[in-house]
Amino acid sequence: LSTASYQGHLFWGTMHVPYLAWALFMRLYAADIYSSLAYNNALLGTMRPVSIFRGQNFADGNPDIQLLYGMTHLPSYKNGLTPDAAWELVPNNMELPAEIVDNPTAVLDIYLNNSYKNFSGCPIFGLAGFNNYNNNYTWTMAVYNNRLFVGTLDINFSEANPEARAEL
Repeated sequence: LSTASYQGHLFWGTMHVPYLAWALFMRLYAADIYSSLAYNNALLGTMRPVSIFRGQNFADGNPDIQLLYGMTHLPSYKNGLTPDAAWELVPNNMELPAEIVDNPTAVLDIYLNNSYKNFSGCPIFGLAGFNNYNNNYTWTMAVYNNRLFVGTLDINFSEANPEARAEL
């Protein structure tokens, strides 16, 4: 968890160790992995790109928290170790419009209808991972020259361009 204070808000980001949830899932439900599709569903279902939040007014007991980059719905594995086991999309635990809670495919409307920006569970600026599904670790946050900078881990970076690695 990385935090920074900036322009009257506390900002924070999530941290998800790459493949850790997948490894635990495989230990618990390996018998459910019977095809390459099931394997890929497990891999994608357990991945979590970073979510970025900001909040203010914590002292009054009723803080105002906003999702800046994130997802309205997340994959969840239901009824594990039963014949009914399956992945499904469930709403995040923040305020969402009813038409999105009931219909995850309506999430595209968020980007076409700015009125959804008033719901705390709808991302204001973009999807989780700064619109990059492989950004799943928020390393640090810092304010420099009156701008907020966020350092992340993109797990696909070194695989995509091995020559781009830096020497320290």
